[in-house]
Amino acid sequence: MLKSFFSGIIAVMLVTGFLSVGCTRNSNNKKNNVSLQKTESLSNLPQFFFIPSEEDDSPVIMPNYPFPQGSKSLAVYNVKPMLPSDSDAAYLKMISLLKEILNNNLIFDSRTPLSRSSFRVVFEHHTSYPRTGHSASDNIHEEHISVSESMGYGMIILAYMAGCEDALTAAGHRWRFGAKNLKDYYDGMLRTVLSFKSPLNAGGARTGQHSWELFGFNTGKNETGLFINNDSEILSRGYRYSENSSESAKVAPFANTPGGGKDGAEGQSGYYNSGTSSAADGDMDIIYSLIAADKQWGSGGEYNYREIALEMLEGFWRGVTHTTYRTVLLGDWAWRANPGAGLSLHNGARSSDFILSHLRAYKAFDTERNWQEVIDATLNVISDIRDGLHSSGAPNNGLLPDFAVRASLSDRWVSAPSNFLESANDGRYNWNSCRIPWRLGADYLLYGNTAMKGNLANPSLFTYSIKPLDDFAKARVGENRNTMTGLGSNYALDAAIANSAQSPVSGFVVPFLVTAAAMRNDQDWVDAFWSFPGTFGFHNNWYADYYKLIAAIIASGNYWKPEVMRL
Repeated sequence: MLKSFFSGIIAVMLVTGFLSVGCTRNSNNKKNNVSLQKTESLSNLPQFFFIPSEEDDSPVIMPNYPFPQGSKSLAVYNVKPMLPSDSDAAYLKMISLLKEILNNNLIFDSRTPLSRSSFRVVFEHHTSYPRTGHSASDNIHEEHISVSESMGYGMIILAYMAGCEDALTAAGHRWRFGAKNLKDYYDGMLRTVLSFKSPLNAGGARTGQHSWELFGFNTGKNETGLFINNDSEILSRGYRYSENSSESAKVAPFANTPGGGKDGAEGQSGYYNSGTSSAADGDMDIIYSLIAADKQWGSGGEYNYREIALEMLEGFWRGVTHTTYRTVLLGDWAWRANPGAGLSLHNGARSSDFILSHLRAYKAFDTERNWQEVIDATLNVISDIRDGLHSSGAPNNGLLPDFAVRASLSDRWVSAPSNFLESANDGRYNWNSCRIPWRLGADYLLYGNTAMKGNLANPSLFTYSIKPLDDFAKARVGENRNTMTGLGSNYALDAAIANSAQSPVSGFVVPFLVTAAAMRNDQDWVDAFWSFPGTFGFHNNWYADYYKLIAAIIASGNYWKPEVMRL
């Protein structure tokens, strides 16, 4: 049945032009690559350790749960989501977006052999900012190529969409450096994770979490380079094509935060360098992907996914959970004994870390630690904040702030003040908390409703989050379901449950797909998300593309629970 489905996908791609577009694009890339290699500025770039793609005889490990799983995966959902009216069209869109991500947003480490068994790779998230000690006008910038969030998103996508390789090839994906399948790319990302770890200690040992930020050029040595944007434009610095024009891939010399890097977040100082230390949500996704990879491919290959996950969970528990509150810390740098981990930051929480479904998987996978404590603590943050808002007369819209803080055990969690960590919007519904509908929606779909302590009637995850968030999104959009006008960015937590003319931002729109599917009461509303252009529109270097695809995997019924799947 699966083979027949993908045969149909490939046939549709041929008819609609997906395949021909991919081939044409590849041809153009090769042409551009040849011309780039003749550019004189290449002589200033570092030498690359390049090994041509090898034809190795190592066995290809097939996925146990190839995408799409459909009914097999839906069978382990506690609440069955309302699926799109046209699931085949939805799968085509998911394959197309993954193809764009793989063709444009993979960057390979030029400091490793570029071969199937050796390459390191990241999912790109490119950002540029003035180097420490310089102003923007100096035009001396630090450029990072990836953060742990984009790594975690990428690794989850690769583990859950394994098995769609034929459809990806038909859509125009160009497999690089001997890679034969998504597992090869997954292992390349895992090599990067294992190569760049946080140096911080907690409880006398390093936490073993992934460094939050990776750079892509040799600071102080190569201020001119080639940055390849969309495989065609020459910009200013950082990356270049591989030396084998047939590969047509971005490569860069990976490095940890150079020269002290960005001191804190948004220029703040007083705590450990944010680039080399960890960010909790990225590591939570990476660990969860390892649990899924163990189920998808087994741990008998090059990497023992199970053992790596257990090691990271031990370090996460020791260095990234609050020893008193048992909430998830902002990162291992916020552990109280680390340099500059001020009390307020140590007692802070970030809503993008409220990943209850991951914590439940940890609980089943790692019986050495009491992950239920972290689940309960996370639910308490949600109810404390919403109860406080309700008592002040705010509508029940389900919104949460980017950051929350709790002064002591005798106090309740409240929204963080402005500039608590990142910006003046730290106490609003912004780029961290916009992931809440997808994160909490996934937990509700996979594990069902959860009772909570709180002041609402029948307090539960459904009454505090799932229904209020869906009601809010519906009211904001009103009759504009074809454009999703009203679901923009950056809301006050007491935002009215009413129609809005705010321009849509897809990174804020698409997470509501999961709560809409969870409500199961409005097929037109669910279909509006699947047909919204921003859901599958590709934006180069933007990691919201990655979490939009994860939301689609969840809402399409393909986000199986690794702890209960059976062959």
